[in-house]
Amino acid sequence: MHFMSVNLWAVLVSALATMAAGFVWYSPALFAKPWTVLMGYDPNDKAKMAELQKGAGPSYAMSLVAFLRLRNVTFDLQVFLAGMPLVGILSMPLSYVLLEKMQWALIPQFQPMRALLLVTAFAGILASIAGCHAAMQRRFVEAVLWFALAYLIPSHTRVLTIPTWNRALVIVLLACAAAASVWAGSRRRWGRGAIAFTVIAAFFAIPGLGRVKNYPKLANPELEQLAQWARSSTPKDAVFLFPDAGRDLYPGMFRAEALRAVYVDWKGGGQVNYLKELGEQWWRRWQLTMAPGFHPQDVDRYAQLGIDYLVLVPKDRLRGPHPVFENARFVVYRLIGRPVLAARTQECLRYAS
Repeated sequence: MHFMSVNLWAVLVSALATMAAGFVWYSPALFAKPWTVLMGYDPNDKAKMAELQKGAGPSYAMSLVAFLRLRNVTFDLQVFLAGMPLVGILSMPLSYVLLEKMQWALIPQFQPMRALLLVTAFAGILASIAGCHAAMQRRFVEAVLWFALAYLIPSHTRVLTIPTWNRALVIVLLACAAAASVWAGSRRRWGRGAIAFTVIAAFFAIPGLGRVKNYPKLANPELEQLAQWARSSTPKDAVFLFPDAGRDLYPGMFRAEALRAVYVDWKGGGQVNYLKELGEQWWRRWQLTMAPGFHPQDVDRYAQLGIDYLVLVPKDRLRGPHPVFENARFVVYRLIGRPVLAARTQECLRYAS
């Protein structure tokens, strides 16, 4: 079967073969666990998926406008450039139907919503191409705007919010450099060197001046010390709570390393779309302990929920009670078994006020 001199069967077989290799490579049987630990990525993390979904609309609109800006391209290329972002957009309703409604057990392994990344990828590619076209035609303001959109994606992933001043400065400087170097590349002998310099500079300016980190560094010596202490000095059925952790991932790392239960954490919410009862229990616990934020007067309520140990960062240290464990990043208090803890905390709060 051919279309515009393209063998569609070959394309289909190649796509399926690539997907199959990816499924095997990132399966639990091979490298799924070490990859997720090292990269700090969780495909079931509701927060990350929600962030991708929020940015999909603007990214798709940007890729569509950039696509319309391009002229004199073949019909085959038009289908490819417009179709791939559309595949990414359609992956959202497809994933919703197959996972949420039909509840197919294999869908979490296939993860069709990974195709949503095509929207972001082609938004950046098409914006860069449109910027090159504008620069070569000496429309520098338009070129800078297109390149700014392209650099916005890696510099500030939350495209619906305003970037910080340092990231905005990086975006503007790189966009101006890209427009100037592309124009010079077709007219000056040193132009190609300028293009190479601009490409390389982005790899240093975005993480350096822009302070962008691709993946958080989850493992640290203090967390390992905390996990080792918990394994050796607390009962196996002890329950921990990190009330000031918010949506950070280190409580989940602690649970895996210490082999101790965590009352609730944001990472655990990634499983709510598989088990209704788990989702309801997670939501109730999250609203009781994490959603309101940490307040010292809630210590007594934490103990009543069956929580054994309270893990805080040093700035939230309780006044009065002595921690059972402490290092540079964490302070741990024993709740159950020390009934005077909440009373002493309340007494210190009244004294401080």
